[in-house]
Amino acid sequence: MTSPEASQSSPSGFRILVDLTLRYPRLLGVIILLGFLSSLVSAPTPYLGKIIIDDLIFRGGAAAGHEVSGWLGISHTVWMMTGIVALGVFLKVVGSLLGGWQCHYILQITRNSLYDVRLNTALRLMGARQEKLERLEAGRIASRIGFDVNQMDGAIFSILRNFLSSVFLVIVVVGFMVFINPWLTLVVLATMPVTAILSMVSYSKLREFSREESDRVADLTATTAETFGALKVIRVFASEGFFLSRLQKRCEALRYEGLYHWTRFHALNLLLTLLSSLGGDIFLLVGGILAIKGEITFGSFFAFYGYQAMLWGPIGTLLNAGQIMQTGTASAEKVRTMALLEQEPYLNNARPKPSQAFQGEIIAENLTFAYNAGEPIIRDLSFRIAPGSMVALVGQSGSGKTTLANLLLGMYLPTGGKLYIDGTDIRDWDLQALRAHMGVVLQDAMLFNDTLRTNLCMGREHPDERIWAALAGAHLDTFVRGLPKGLDEHAGIGGTRLSGGQKQRIAIARVFLKNPKLLILDEATSALDSETEKAIQRSFDALMAGRTSVVIAHRLSTIYQADQILVLHQGRLVESGTHEELVSRPAGHYRELYEAQVEGMIPMSGATRRSWTEPRH
Repeated sequence: MTSPEASQSSPSGFRILVDLTLRYPRLLGVIILLGFLSSLVSAPTPYLGKIIIDDLIFRGGAAAGHEVSGWLGISHTVWMMTGIVALGVFLKVVGSLLGGWQCHYILQITRNSLYDVRLNTALRLMGARQEKLERLEAGRIASRIGFDVNQMDGAIFSILRNFLSSVFLVIVVVGFMVFINPWLTLVVLATMPVTAILSMVSYSKLREFSREESDRVADLTATTAETFGALKVIRVFASEGFFLSRLQKRCEALRYEGLYHWTRFHALNLLLTLLSSLGGDIFLLVGGILAIKGEITFGSFFAFYGYQAMLWGPIGTLLNAGQIMQTGTASAEKVRTMALLEQEPYLNNARPKPSQAFQGEIIAENLTFAYNAGEPIIRDLSFRIAPGSMVALVGQSGSGKTTLANLLLGMYLPTGGKLYIDGTDIRDWDLQALRAHMGVVLQDAMLFNDTLRTNLCMGREHPDERIWAALAGAHLDTFVRGLPKGLDEHAGIGGTRLSGGQKQRIAIARVFLKNPKLLILDEATSALDSETEKAIQRSFDALMAGRTSVVIAHRLSTIYQADQILVLHQGRLVESGTHEELVSRPAGHYRELYEAQVEGMIPMSGATRRSWTEPRH
């Protein structure tokens, strides 16, 4: 995966939207041309009315028409009026067609650019540092890529369609008004400065509200996804009321923001519309007086009235477009924060590919890791795992076993010390290349709402023979063959159509199918019954032969055969050795863990109770 480095300075939301449109300069040029032509051909209609009134009605055009024989008994004047009206209709049709073409090209820009935004945001999230991603709720990410990008869509469309078309129409209409009577034009536009100042104040407030509303929507989306994703647990604990109250609080916050801010905005918007339309009322008074005095013709009065009516339409559209743009710019800034997440170091700087075949040697030297500064989870670990050996990580919950496994996977990078894999510091590895050699089975098997084949192959192509062999290794082939669609059966959302043990075996089959050089198993058989665990363990034994294997286990039955056992306590390596060596130490941590289990706490997993002095067979 490659990803461009995001700029560390975050541009304004409006600049982000403008940059998206500028990615398609040719389409933008066509859109601007069509918008101008559409406005140009739509504007002459009132002026055509002036010609009919002044030249055909009030200047004797009708009387002159009776002196000449009319075609089909209709005077020339009527034919002229018909022609002028037909010209007006034709111009409107042409304007509508031009507007339709303009919308088509605008949609090409919006859909293509926002496709790029969604894809780039997903790409940046895929490459983000794991510790950064873990602080984000999945529902919040979904809200940014879904809701906020849709808001950006509306804003870009508003800029290219409503804003540009309205600006062009205002320019053309004002041009006709100045041509007819410059002084009356100033009268009509008298309220514009006040309207412009109030609009700027209104939109600065609206941008802040839009940011807050975007956050409230993200909160609601995240809470909804979390609640209904865990509905089974909620029902088991009869906690529907509590979790509905959480949803209610999120809905209430969104409702309050909407009522409070949108009421204020719409009240101000109505005031802006009123101020804008006052220019038309002033014209009716002043223009009517001038027409009565004969200082302007009635045709000019009619045309001017039509143009000032045309003027308020696009001005109102500009006010609404400003509202949509402020909402879109706020959403663009929210989406941008996702793209600015710190990336995995190997994505920023290319790493050389290892020249030798992967062996799986692991060396830690004073390895330290802390999620928060001054609070280390892993402290000064030093050990060596030989290629092809099996190592068990043992310790109480919270001792750092899973964190160490995440460090081996490159999910986290050390905050102190060194971690070498095949002699290369993990900070210098291309982590995708490293993970290509790794296979992982975790306690919680994650399945996707797709076919079993997709869940097994994880984006790679494998022949059916290999897939069935992997399923056989996980003792799941008989079950899958019995399904109506076999490998093409859907697993359901999160694997809900499978039992816990079946989901675990799908995860195990993935590893068999990948055939990795380094295995990391985190209680890989924890969800299986005793007999199935024994059978799969035999398959694992065959798979682990000659491969480096790191096994995280609480149960002694899974670690008896380890070549080396690393005992962790409060993030430190307190003991290491084989099972026999460790249980022979009278006051060791491992012996305490062992005795605690053999005194009656061994789970029903196939392990047999025995004295610590009994030799291993």
